[in-house]
Amino acid sequence: STGRAIIQVARTSGQNCILLYPGANHAISAANLEHIMNTFQPRPGELLLLQNEISMMPEALTLGRSHDLTVVWNPAPALTIADDHAQAFDLDAVDLIVVNEDEATVLYEQLRQRESNQQAATGTTQGSKKNRELARNQLTPCLPLDPKTPDDFLAVAERLHQALPDLSGVVITMGAGGVVYHFKSGRKYRTRLEGHYQAPSPASLLGHHCHTRLNNEGNGSAVIDTTGAGDTWVGFFVGYLSQHTPATERGQPIELPPRTLATAVRAASIAAGLSVTKPGAMDSMPNWEEVERLL
Repeated sequence: STGRAIIQVARTSGQNCILLYPGANHAISAANLEHIMNTFQPRPGELLLLQNEISMMPEALTLGRSHDLTVVWNPAPALTIADDHAQAFDLDAVDLIVVNEDEATVLYEQLRQRESNQQAATGTTQGSKKNRELARNQLTPCLPLDPKTPDDFLAVAERLHQALPDLSGVVITMGAGGVVYHFKSGRKYRTRLEGHYQAPSPASLLGHHCHTRLNNEGNGSAVIDTTGAGDTWVGFFVGYLSQHTPATERGQPIELPPRTLATAVRAASIAAGLSVTKPGAMDSMPNWEEVERLL
């Protein structure tokens, strides 16, 4: 049967609680994945978006990397400490990670624990107490214990890059707080792009006034339903990149021009801001023309 979602939306704030019941989406097999690749025959550098809505996720990540695809991983829904993705998945096969605040913190902790376990094992083998102590602390410096501000989450993004050096970029969405991003860009990642983008409040979006700012002083009165806002953000982000990222040769690093990345973040943030002004999930997603007018 088809997987189902039961969505509860608060009348006053528009925030939601979603109960998921997996169905056919969790019956995907390795043969299904191979059939998809053989049917579509994607070219190197094309984007593959994976979320935690299907089975065979570890295999899909590895298959995407083996075809030299640009793998975008959005570990939603329900990334928790119990879902040890750092152990179960080959995260070195991921090019771009898009997470929310809670997911970013949990994923960081999982990666920190993975590195600690690996190096502690090495230290045990070598009989080195000092190595074990270093393993426990290697990824700890500079990470706020309870990240809340954009600067805090930029530190988290940098530490994720430290743990996963093959990553091209990390995006952390913070709801009404905006988006922080940390990218390695340009050929062989000679340059770095990072920042905080605060989309206008839904109320100001309705008035067609768009600008970048660090503090959102909108009253949020236009928020009707946040269901699907995360999916809208990821969809517009990946969609923009797919249209504006130059093709790459097999085995070569992907090219992520800074201007393209910054515009993709802005477009996705505007789209998500528009989506919460309407009820529903798919029905609330804006089209490209609506977003383009506000870029």
